[in-house]
Amino acid sequence: MKILISGATGGIGEATVNYLASLGNDFIFLVRNTKLGTSLKEELEKKYPVHVDLIPFDYFDKNSIKEALITLKSYPTIHAFINISGIYHQKEDYSQTLEKTYLVNYLYPLYFVEELLNLFPKIKIIGVSSLSYSFSFLDLKNIKDAHELLRKLNSIQEKTKRYALSKKLMMMSFLALAKEKNAYIRFCHPGISCTNLFARKNHAYSELFYQLVPPLMNVFFMKKEKASLSLVASLEKEFSPSCWVGPRGFFHAYGSPTIYPLKKDVLQEKENQKLYQLSFSLMNLL
Repeated sequence: MKILISGATGGIGEATVNYLASLGNDFIFLVRNTKLGTSLKEELEKKYPVHVDLIPFDYFDKNSIKEALITLKSYPTIHAFINISGIYHQKEDYSQTLEKTYLVNYLYPLYFVEELLNLFPKIKIIGVSSLSYSFSFLDLKNIKDAHELLRKLNSIQEKTKRYALSKKLMMMSFLALAKEKNAYIRFCHPGISCTNLFARKNHAYSELFYQLVPPLMNVFFMKKEKASLSLVASLEKEFSPSCWVGPRGFFHAYGSPTIYPLKKDVLQEKENQKLYQLSFSLMNLL
């Protein structure tokens, strides 16, 4: 199987591709950091009989997404795409009008996946989401147009709420896209693991946070290797589009993977379709 993957060089991503490489799968890595991507490519090709290609890619840069899609046209077949890339607590950035948490976690992944499905209609899409998607901070019924959607999204100041909403919007728009194109799109969440989302380089918290919280998370929550099992299971298992794969355990935070029903508020077809249409209008404003 040839697997396209974004976020392979992150903690859970690296664990996922190591497991999938041990099963003999080949990869195309979409990478922001070509140095890290090259290092991981060399490591995998040395350990396993697999082949890895690298394509420069950045969800914060629409031109890089377009260039990646041009490169992907040269592949006769790609069997699956795993979208791991995402950002959590970051400094606010409105440099492209829309705060970047929404750009990276929701809007440009939607654009990329739709274009990817135009190239490979039978590709299996796996989106990595979060348990936080079940919280609601936006009433789409009262949103009239893309300008209002933009204002509402940017008005949310709390980073955790932006992250949760970005994941929910990703899921809703992906579900509408799946229905529009009769595509295979499924979701998973890896539980809780201390990954690069909590890296000091993001400067989202105080120095005391970085000294205390990540070490505690490493003690109490899953290692990246165990967290990656939900991603692997979501790729290998066949399950309903109204379900997703995540770990067992308290609050589904850790444990071996199982299949759960999605919350009903992301399964509202009319709202999902409305968001899908608004999303592409929103892209035209950026």
